[in-house]
Amino acid sequence: MERMTYVLKMDKNSIILAMLIMIQPILDIASYFAIQTGMTSVTSLLRLAIFGVIMVYAFILSDRKKVYYIFAGILGAYWIVHMLICARDGYSLVSDANGFLRTIQMPALTLAFITLFQRAERFPQEMGKYFGINYIIIGASILLSFAVNMPVYTYYPDVGIKGWFYTGNSQSFIISVMAMLAMFDAYQKKNNLVFILTMAVAFTLMFLLGTLVALYSIFIATIAFLVLILWNREKRWVVVAALVVAMVVTVFVYPYSPSQQVSAAENQSLMEWEELLQNQGKDPNKDPDKDPGKDPGKDPEGTKVDLKDTILEDMEKRFGYDKVLEIYGGQIDASELLDSRGMKVNFGRLVMAEKDIFTWLFGFEDADMYFEGDTFDPENDFPAIFFFYGIVGIALYAVFLGYFAIILIKDIFKNLKKPPMDKVLLGLSLVLSMGCAELSANVLRRPNASIYISLMLAYAYYICKIKKEQK
Repeated sequence: MERMTYVLKMDKNSIILAMLIMIQPILDIASYFAIQTGMTSVTSLLRLAIFGVIMVYAFILSDRKKVYYIFAGILGAYWIVHMLICARDGYSLVSDANGFLRTIQMPALTLAFITLFQRAERFPQEMGKYFGINYIIIGASILLSFAVNMPVYTYYPDVGIKGWFYTGNSQSFIISVMAMLAMFDAYQKKNNLVFILTMAVAFTLMFLLGTLVALYSIFIATIAFLVLILWNREKRWVVVAALVVAMVVTVFVYPYSPSQQVSAAENQSLMEWEELLQNQGKDPNKDPDKDPGKDPGKDPEGTKVDLKDTILEDMEKRFGYDKVLEIYGGQIDASELLDSRGMKVNFGRLVMAEKDIFTWLFGFEDADMYFEGDTFDPENDFPAIFFFYGIVGIALYAVFLGYFAIILIKDIFKNLKKPPMDKVLLGLSLVLSMGCAELSANVLRRPNASIYISLMLAYAYYICKIKKEQK
């Protein structure tokens, strides 16, 4: 009865935002099964419909519609120029528009969430709680997957527990970036048991997933809380003890983690490729003691690396061996034959090198990243934004993100003697988000992941601007 009374007391906009967050893992699970059954259009259209409804509702609700007009005007003008430049050599409008729509959802939803945060009475202060609920939903779905004998693993074979979530990198980002705000919500309730349970569930899911991002995020969150508690001289010794225990346990089990199993397998593959390259560099007609030859993969005078049956084979077909060698700095190492993300970025760099100044400014269409039926769309978000939307596109993105970084950093530095925990933890979560976008993959251009960044940016605006205005 008490819980029902609490829900009834929540205002409409708080309920909308709460439901929107809690439905995210459910949508991800639905997408996983839709991909398995070839029905991705259903879940894609559902996400697009949700995006459209949120934007229209926020626009109607807003008393600053001029901001929406300016935002739409900038995007519209940019998109027209981008299309005209791409259309010079043929153009796949539907595919390119779909990619553009995915990319702009993060800034667009940030604008909408700021409006909703202004009109929501309860939600902004409780956003971390719903992140914590999402951990419970994700954990329950993983337990269910094992109960029905349908577990899904992060890596082959059976390493890391991912659950019914299709893209491991996006899921790694989601469960990592929610941690600090979920733990802060539990911390400010001053209920040690709730904090310990929230931390335990979050860290367990992060550890079992098996990605380096998730594993290192455990240490980032733990150290951040310990530093802030001690810096602010808060006497929460039970929490401090729990954090120290969590760090000690993580360090102790680190060698047995799924992440380390993956690293060991990668090191073994690296050794095998290094041996293969060394063998390619040997000439049986020469005396190795007198003329060991040059390192494989170097300049045209050295030994040419055979790229057949490697991840660089299609690049060589598309651009030629000399250009591939040049983009890799004159030497192809074994590690580069295992780095598919780096390969895709270099593929984009070679495509961009063929373009003129207008394409450098406004980008090329995603069809340029296809070759012989395979896509080389970069997984790393910032290089991808540069390739597809050019210098102007990535500059607009940087200006947008930079604004929130400035207002957040300004507020933190005003109170260095006693840093506000919520703002510092939010800032660290956003830095982690950008790190995932650059070093990992599938964050800014995947709506199921980027929506969390939108929520955090809107929250940054709320605590730095709206909250002060309301006071």
